[in-house]
Amino acid sequence: AQANPEASSWAFPGGGSRYACDGGRVEEVDASGRTHALEGLAADDGAPILFAVDPDDPDRFAVATARARVVVWQAGRVIQRFDTASQQATNLSLRGDRLSAVRSDGALVAWEVSTGRPIAQIRAPAGVSAWDAHGGLLVVDREGVRRWSIPGGGRPAVIGMTAGVSSVGLSPDGRRVAVSLGDGRVAVRDAESGVSITTLHAHEGVAKDVAFSPDGAL
Repeated sequence: AQANPEASSWAFPGGGSRYACDGGRVEEVDASGRTHALEGLAADDGAPILFAVDPDDPDRFAVATARARVVVWQAGRVIQRFDTASQQATNLSLRGDRLSAVRSDGALVAWEVSTGRPIAQIRAPAGVSAWDAHGGLLVVDREGVRRWSIPGGGRPAVIGMTAGVSSVGLSPDGRRVAVSLGDGRVAVRDAESGVSITTLHAHEGVAKDVAFSPDGAL
């Protein structure tokens, strides 16, 4: 399915609905196609620019704003705010108690949501990131797609060496990773081995964001 090609970020919380961050606001599109704007950001938070929903809890989501903040909601109320050090977030991922943001300077910062404490910072230039179901963090950088163990560190495991990656998404069961490429293709790989499963020809231009629906479909 295709909808609103201008949206900068998409998420699928389940129940046939989806979220889109578009034009400085976050919208929920229900199963019938009706659109509802989500409220709750404080005036000094700034306009929303990115959105991420927890794949394990549709009532838990995060929004990155134009004023270099990340705001986390749970069941309709704000539970945490984070500062991205005067750098806007260009990518956002939330799963359980883990939140990560890629900043505009390329650094990646990860936090523990419940305590608000930072748990990792990866200084190598990163593009996009996504948490898997086991607490690992998939990061796309100049070397391709790699899995980092956070906290803990160590040498990351290489999932795929793919140039021109614009986004990465994990299936709900954590077994497949979808990588959107600069030429409109979406490559689906095994999340553990990096072996190619299939390649989809999704767009004529850049696929800016990729996500799995709750039933495991792209």
